[in-house]
Amino acid sequence: MSEKARIGLDLFGGDNAPHSNLEGAIFALKNKYIDELFLIGGEESLKKDIPEELHSKIKFVKAENLVDNHTKPTEVLKLKKSSIYVGTEMMKNGKLDAFVSAGNTGALLAAGTFVTGRIKGIDRPALVIPLPGKGGKPRVLVDGGANAELKPAHFVSLAKVGVAFAKFLGIKNPKVHILNIGTEESKGTRLVKEAAEYLTNEPKIDYVGFVEGRDIFEKEIDVIVTDGFTGNNTLKTIEGTAYYIMSELKEKITE
Repeated sequence: MSEKARIGLDLFGGDNAPHSNLEGAIFALKNKYIDELFLIGGEESLKKDIPEELHSKIKFVKAENLVDNHTKPTEVLKLKKSSIYVGTEMMKNGKLDAFVSAGNTGALLAAGTFVTGRIKGIDRPALVIPLPGKGGKPRVLVDGGANAELKPAHFVSLAKVGVAFAKFLGIKNPKVHILNIGTEESKGTRLVKEAAEYLTNEPKIDYVGFVEGRDIFEKEIDVIVTDGFTGNNTLKTIEGTAYYIMSELKEKITE
């Protein structure tokens, strides 16, 4: 990695692209979160919307093909002029230190896996979801939906990714839990029981046992691992519950 972080941003990705993406980029640059930013898929005409003092930190990279939410994940591998393909290829060639996209998740995972390539020791990509916790302490949920089906051994990769991200959030010596329907060793499916054995025998992972969904925000938890099907449903249940509570509160307040 270079001394200055080189970040690529997909300007085509997301529901309100490119303007919301550009707003985020300007915020990050103004607050000095980013040293050098590559806007992929952006037109030079957008430069007028960026404060002049930030121009020296921004470079526009041409991309043409649009990858929308209806594009099949593997199709992105043929769309070599798309922003997602261009960004992941720049990663592969060492031109970027990180690539950020709010676009098609499946396409991004496919390009990340087959174009950029996996990190040594990680056999499955994963979506890491940072969550708030009691007392303001963060925790992370892995996998948020990248892998609907997994083998027990894959939980080791998920745990490694989760631990790395937890450390990035400032959590020291992150402990790992598996999401389950109970905390007892006898509870759960064959998948989680066998996954627990793999994590127990992994010396680089501090695995401490099962955790239930109701304890995600309350207990002292650093990393929660689960398959993508369960993780995505957990995340959407959290989102739906939060939305319902906020709607009810607003309704009561305005009565």
